[in-house]
Amino acid sequence: MAEEFLAAARAAAKQRNLTMELEVADVRSLSFRAEFDAAICWGNSFGFFDDAGNAGLLQSLACALRPGGRLVLDASSNAESRLPNFCQREWNRVGDILFQEENEYDHAQGRMITHYTFVRGGKEEKRTGSHRIYTYREISKMLEEAGFALVESYASLSKEPFKLGANQLLMEAIKAS
Repeated sequence: MAEEFLAAARAAAKQRNLTMELEVADVRSLSFRAEFDAAICWGNSFGFFDDAGNAGLLQSLACALRPGGRLVLDASSNAESRLPNFCQREWNRVGDILFQEENEYDHAQGRMITHYTFVRGGKEEKRTGSHRIYTYREISKMLEEAGFALVESYASLSKEPFKLGANQLLMEAIKAS
């Protein structure tokens, strides 16, 4: 599946006359060392792994950034956002894809397990995903342990303040020198 996404990204870049290097890699073990001024971790990346893997993701991003480099972390699967808004079952539509999410919370593991049903063009596909649900405080500590200082947190791209029940948590952190 990754190759399909890379092919689409390469085609889009070519169409826009952009030059870029794209590769498939494990974000927990990137080979870059102090090469970038900024990194963005978006979508369902953070929280996908076990605790060691999620810590490894942050440490790997810290290694890739120069001192003073900034990280924007989408940590929207956090306890303060997900638990107050917990919905056991819901249907959504994105473009021509109709999908159902059936959620369960495993309090012993601190994980949200989601069973997806995708319907597109009369075809149905089922998948399951799982995300570790950390508290804001736990994420802040993980960032600190990876070598970041937290700068600010927002509930949206328009920089609304993060608060209990917000649907999104965007954390901006800076790599310590």
